[in-house]
Amino acid sequence: SVSGMLFPLIVGLTIGPTVPTASSNPEPPPTQNPCPSGYTSWYNNCYKLVEEHKTWEEAQLACEQEKGNLASIDYTLLFFGQEGSDSYSWSDGWPVFFTNWGPGEPTNEKGEGCVSMHSSPHLHGVWNDTLCNSAKFFKMNLH
Repeated sequence: SVSGMLFPLIVGLTIGPTVPTASSNPEPPPTQNPCPSGYTSWYNNCYKLVEEHKTWEEAQLACEQEKGNLASIDYTLLFFGQEGSDSYSWSDGWPVFFTNWGPGEPTNEKGEGCVSMHSSPHLHGVWNDTLCNSAKFFKMNLH
């Protein structure tokens, strides 16, 4: 379960075409979602929360197979970045402009080189460095 996480989602559902009556104006055609099925449009990007546990590498590969990347966060328990040499960088190549490390993080304990986000109530949304082979839910981003 992804309890404690909030992701806005607007869904439009239609069953068949609307047939106008003599006293009504025809309705405009529905707006087409710019994102593939299963993705949500948000600020000119398409996102999909994958509720399947994967390691960082497996998650990134799954995103690449759908022509995307793990989601990057540049403002305000998901993988989203991997350590590169002495600093962190996003999997899509964007520089890190925002951080929200939890108390005492990052520790790089036992080679922790990936980043996940806490979903517990007392640490909700803060970042933790974690082992890259630890399986977690993840969020995909299509550009």
